[in-house]
Amino acid sequence: MDGVTIRLGTEGVGLTVEDESVIAEYLDTDGSRRTVKAQYVIGADGVRSFVRETLGIGEHGQESLGTAINVQFDADLDGYVGGRLLPVIWIANKDTQGAFIRDSATRWRYNFDIPADADPGMLSPEVYEQEVIKAIGEEIPIKIHFTWSWSHDQAVTDIWRKGRVFLAGDSAHHFPPHGGFGLNSGV
Repeated sequence: MDGVTIRLGTEGVGLTVEDESVIAEYLDTDGSRRTVKAQYVIGADGVRSFVRETLGIGEHGQESLGTAINVQFDADLDGYVGGRLLPVIWIANKDTQGAFIRDSATRWRYNFDIPADADPGMLSPEVYEQEVIKAIGEEIPIKIHFTWSWSHDQAVTDIWRKGRVFLAGDSAHHFPPHGGFGLNSGV
């Protein structure tokens, strides 16, 4: 596409809005600081939007509705899904509620909630493993690779445009992804 350059692995570090253009500063993959000048910028850079924060655009909404934990792990779950390629499997049993998301043949993520006042940093690898086992329904070998947490927030930006900069997607509004409506709201 003419006039478009995609720079993967870079980090935005500055943004200046002028009357006729916007100057964006970024760190290139080699660590050098570079600038690019454009007529407009669309800040579609997520919940923790660098663009929104740099321009001092606030947001309003509900305080955290809780904390979600994601556990990425390897396990052979084919016997449980009957060979079907199910992208998301919702779990609701007496011990845990959450969702399995399949990343590859044996790579999975299990997402579950902890109480809003709980500190995810205090959870041990054994707690994560037991939560996955409870969701599977029986003890099987699993290998945990990575865990992370995120907050269930709902907010909308105070303004959607500042001069030649527009906010879109999660940088403009965010909410828990339950139901998978993110693409619909992004459009």
